[in-house]
Parts: sequence; structure tokens; C-alpha cells
Amino acid sequence: MSHRIDSRRAFTLVELLVVIAIVALLIGLLLPAVQKVREAANRIKCSNNLKQLGLGCHDFEASHGHLPPGYLGPIPNDHPYGADVERIQHVGLLVYLLPYVEQDTLFRQLQVDLDPHRLGPAWFTNATNWQLAQTRIKLFECPSDNMATDTSVIGVAKCYHFFNYDAPLVADQDDNTIEDARLLPPSDPTILGRTNYVGCAGLAGRGTSRYWSQFEGVFTNRSETSFGDITDGTSNTLMLGETYAGDDHGKRLAMPSWMGVGVHPTWSGLQPGPLPWNHPANFSSKHPGVVHFCLADGSVRRLRKGTSWIDWWNWDLSNLWPDRYPPGWWVFQEMAGMRDGGTRDRSSIEN
Repeated sequence: MSHRIDSRRAFTLVELLVVIAIVALLIGLLLPAVQKVREAANRIKCSNNLKQLGLGCHDFEASHGHLPPGYLGPIPNDHPYGADVERIQHVGLLVYLLPYVEQDTLFRQLQVDLDPHRLGPAWFTNATNWQLAQTRIKLFECPSDNMATDTSVIGVAKCYHFFNYDAPLVADQDDNTIEDARLLPPSDPTILGRTNYVGCAGLAGRGTSRYWSQFEGVFTNRSETSFGDITDGTSNTLMLGETYAGDDHGKRLAMPSWMGVGVHPTWSGLQPGPLPWNHPANFSSKHPGVVHFCLADGSVRRLRKGTSWIDWWNWDLSNLWPDRYPPGWWVFQEMAGMRDGGTRDRSSIEN
């Protein structure tokens, strides 16, 4: 009688562990590559988002003869909120772009006074606006970030205003700024729609400073800038950019709502990466090493993190004169300003 020997046998424990180790090693080798591919795709999507918003700005300018306001803050510009907070619209730039980015239905439901020449009730005093402002708009979100669902240390901003003035608070300092934001606390269950994209207000927005005002940007409080006003050239001037909205020891500091936060200043430059504390109104991103910007000509550029940054809050406030700032910071401010006449080489901060 013949016997057939079955050549099949089970894996030994050692062999099984070797196979598992090899698979784990392969996964470990592939994971960074997968993450790089995903981030590359996110950068393309983020760049496209800014491109679409830039095209919306161009369409608005073509229809109205000027760009939309950066936001509707106090009148005049160098006036803090004070007790008038609910008599000021506080509507941000992105609201004006809604009809130009396929959000016309949402735009027509809003009950806000969008005239930049007069005051009107704050958008958040109206129940309809409050409900509509909770709409999540994917175009306003960077795919590398989780702005729509993340939490923050100090909450979501429903409005933000800042200006510069020539009345020194610090001895030997030639300029000052004032800013004011109203935020929903982190404990508030209301989830306002948020954004990673804001307009560029230049160094310190609009104001009376004898020095900083020369770097005023395209979008400021109640601005009505036309492309003809951008004398530095549309291909040399920042129009829109990304924001992560600040760091607080590894946690997100704040989040801007798309309804009420329209612009950021450029006073601190682009931070090098996560910091113990960094101001929420800074251009920043979750992308490794770069922040995306849309220039006034509609093109999108990536600027390097860290090359233009100053540690604003630990800077020597007794002597903030021009020769104290690093070269990259100056390049960034010249790109942010629309009529400063700066001609520095941008290659040091462009990626």
C-alpha cells in the first residue's frame, strides 16, 4: 500500500514572526511615501482653493470696478470697537466672494448691510445670519488642516479689527497698532463655519502711522482697492493667504470664522513651525515648510516658513527701527504692501 506524503505544513512561530516583521518593515517604509503623496495632493488642492478665490476677486473687480472690502470694521478706521460693537457689520471679505465661488444661494439668504460707506447691525445679532454662518464651505478649508472640526484654546473669532497709528506708547518707538477681536469661547456649542484663507492687509492694515502705513495691503478695513491702485504691480503683491490661527504649546490658539474675519496683517512674518506661543492673526499653515499665497495677478506662490519671521512678542520694543529687522522680513512686507515701491529680491523667501 502506497502512502502519499502531504508536503503542506503550518508555519512555525519563528517563521510567522519573521513574516510579520517583514510586513511591518514594508509598511514603515511605505507610510512616509504615502504621507508625502497625500501632502502633495493636498498642496495642489490648497493652491487650487486660493486660485478659485483669486478668480472670484478678479470677477468682483470686473463687476464693481474695485475689489471687495477686507472687512467692515469701525468708521473711521482708527476707532476701536468700544461700546459700538453691535452697530458695526463686521462682515469679512469671503462673504463678498460667495456669489463668485458658486455660493450664490447662501449669499442671497444673508441679512447684512454690505455697504462699506455706512454702519449697520453686526451680522451676529441676526438669527438668520447666525444660522447661515455655521455653514461649512469646503473651498474655504485647507485639506491639510482640520479647521472645520478642531478645537482651540481661546475659541472661534466672529470678528477682528486692527489698525496702525502714529502715537507712540513706547519710548523711542515710531509706530503702534491696536487690535480687537470678539470670540466665542471654546465651551460654546455653536460651531461657526471656519476658514483657512484670508485677505492680506499688509504690515499693519490701514491707519495713520508715519512708517507702517506705507506697507498697506490690498484688503483693509472698508477698503475699495482697484487693480490700478496696486502700483507695485499685481504680480508683486500678495492678495490672499493661508492661516492656521496661532499656536499655544502645540495646541491651536484660535480659529477665524469665514463670516466675520476677512484679513490678517503680516507684522510677524511667517513662523518657522510650531511655537510655544504665536499670534492667531498670522499667516501660517499645516503644510511642511511653506505657506500658500495668491498674488493680485491670480497666480499662487509658496513662501518659505521662518525666512521672514521675527519673534514679535519677545522683540526689543525699545528700538523697533528699520535697521533692526532681518532682510527676509523686509521682503515679506514689500510683497504684502501694494504701493511701497520695494524692489528686494524675493528668491530668499519663495519656494
